[in-house]
Amino acid sequence: MRFTLDEYLNQFSWSQAQCAREADVSVSVVGRVLKGDTISRRNAEKLIRAIDAKLKAQGVRERVTLDSLEGLHISQLRRKRRAASPGES
Repeated sequence: MRFTLDEYLNQFSWSQAQCAREADVSVSVVGRVLKGDTISRRNAEKLIRAIDAKLKAQGVRERVTLDSLEGLHISQLRRKRRAASPGES
């Protein structure tokens, strides 16, 4: 089953601020997800862990994954590799 973050907020009776606290992310991150904007993988994983923990506390056995949160857009940015200085191999 796939749910949106908004549906989870309603199910848990969480405000955006409470969701942010539970996930240890900023309220703006929660707002960006709700608007369909892109967030970092790290923040997405924090949100997933918070939702999964809440569901587990409610006795739900099904796990929430990055792929199962509908409308979650994760940035594909990767760190640039540092160019080797002259003389380094």
